[in-house]
Amino acid sequence: RIQQGPNPGELPPDAGGTRKAQLTVFALIIILSGVLCFVLERNWFVALSPVSKVPLYSLLGVAVAFALTFSIMDLLNYVLGFL
Repeated sequence: RIQQGPNPGELPPDAGGTRKAQLTVFALIIILSGVLCFVLERNWFVALSPVSKVPLYSLLGVAVAFALTFSIMDLLNYVLGFL
């Protein structure tokens, strides 16, 4: 007997927990980057070494890219829900 895979659009049984964990990690990254934006001083740009600037701005870039992508996909999903 041949076993069929999951239906299209259906997640495997453990995918819900994995997806929730991934979204939690990205949410924490966005919260951390938001806190960094409030704490970041204008003179840090000159005072910080490149070794500390690269991870800081990488974290901010990843958070902005994820937030933008998540917002666009959420908006697209909302609009397609009416069709």
